Amino acid sequence: PLGIRLVDDGQRDACLIDAENLADGIFRIITMPVSYGQTYFFMDDYGVSWKQFISELLSIVGQKSKGSFPKWLALPLASMLEKVMPLLGKKPTISRKAVMATGSDRRVNTQKAQKELGWSSKVSYQEAMLRIERWILSQKWLSD
Repeated sequence: PLGIRLVDDGQRDACLIDAENLADGIFRIITMPVSYGQTYFFMDDYGVSWKQFISELLSIVGQKSKGSFPKWLALPLASMLEKVMPLLGKKPTISRKAVMATGSDRRVNTQKAQKELGWSSKVSYQEAMLRIERWILSQKWLSD
């Protein structure tokens, strides 16, 4: 099996946002008149790479990444597997969507939300990871 592999060694920013931080941003949009007719982007300022994030998730269940694929190889491989695996009655082990999400720069500029709405990340990366770890460990099928 391919296992969990990174794209381009997981060097891109994971562009994470904690649900509580996102909900705070949405609440501010709904309740602040300055936001009417405006568009805002939200992303936590963690600066965490996919490699760090995936490695930390896997360590919770006692696993490690199985290496990395360069994006130029991962994309056509994913395309092929998305066509072939369903014919065999199986789910593809890698998808083009996952390759593009983890192998591309997806950062957004949150300065407008910070300036106009006073929004900032309230939940730290460490707290978010503790919440994720507690959830994973509560799921028997994930931690076995």
